Amino acid sequence: MDSHDTIEAQASPAPSRESPGEKARHAFRSPPHNLNCAQAVIYGCSTSDTPDRQALGAFFASGGGRAPQGECGAIFAACTIASDRGENPDLLRERFRVIHGETLCKALRKKQIPCAECVQAAADLAGRLQAPQ
Repeated sequence: MDSHDTIEAQASPAPSRESPGEKARHAFRSPPHNLNCAQAVIYGCSTSDTPDRQALGAFFASGGGRAPQGECGAIFAACTIASDRGENPDLLRERFRVIHGETLCKALRKKQIPCAECVQAAADLAGRLQAPQ
């Protein structure tokens, strides 16, 4: 290995060892991505370190308490991932309910459960699902 190889090896980033939940939590409302809760879960469960702007755009209106039926945007996104992978989203939703006691955004906020915790839990739950074959 010459000195050029050493410099390249040092400059290469290490592979991400973050869980989907950690990756989502770091992207939630934080630069450079500044993602809402639903978008952060989608990004956290992706295999890419670069956000898919089209996929994230589809979840733009699902954050901040605006997911269908007032559901938490993070669990809404996780359930979408579950459906896309052929899993039962209701089972994922129930697992989230066991952790936080609620799935509705307004109820979670009333219980003062931080959004970042919901993002991390939802992404980790979705991340445990088997990836599509």
